[in-house]
Amino acid sequence: MWPCDNGRYAEANNIKPVFYDNYKISYTDLVNVGQMQGIDLRPERDGGDIRIGDILLIRSGFLKNANSLTDEQRSAHHLQPHRFGPHDGQRYIGVEQSEEMLDFLHDSYFSAVAGDHPAFEAWPSDKDYYLHEKLLALWGCPIGELWDLEKLADKCAERKQWTFFLASAPNHVKGGISSTANALAIV
Repeated sequence: MWPCDNGRYAEANNIKPVFYDNYKISYTDLVNVGQMQGIDLRPERDGGDIRIGDILLIRSGFLKNANSLTDEQRSAHHLQPHRFGPHDGQRYIGVEQSEEMLDFLHDSYFSAVAGDHPAFEAWPSDKDYYLHEKLLALWGCPIGELWDLEKLADKCAERKQWTFFLASAPNHVKGGISSTANALAIV
């Protein structure tokens, strides 16, 4: 498991992400976070630390920020009109839709990806595709959204240990198309 703590990296480097816009976390951002954590985000076959089947977790700080807002402030963002496409009123921080990010996600053979933000990827996409289409439909890679990674990030930073065991079993719902993660991390 590889938790890229983009939120902690941003705080340490005086970067001010915009959580309620389609602020993009780029591949270069993830590489910089990895370097801060002592992780080489290249696949193992290329000399890096990523092994086939690893799970990528990205903490943006979205939930920490959301929890600091009042109900009225959160509602003002979450109750915007939803129109699928670039003019969607729902706008959130997330992973950038780019060829570089697609190559990284594909070549790393992650068994799953997850983040603490609403759509894992920056929403809405300003490309003619969404990462969801590639991850789910083409590669069979599950996506976790709105995972509370705060305590995990604190524990990893405290121990300076960025790998851990993660177990997750989806709820068994006949005909279901999604489920809560039911995840447990053992650091």
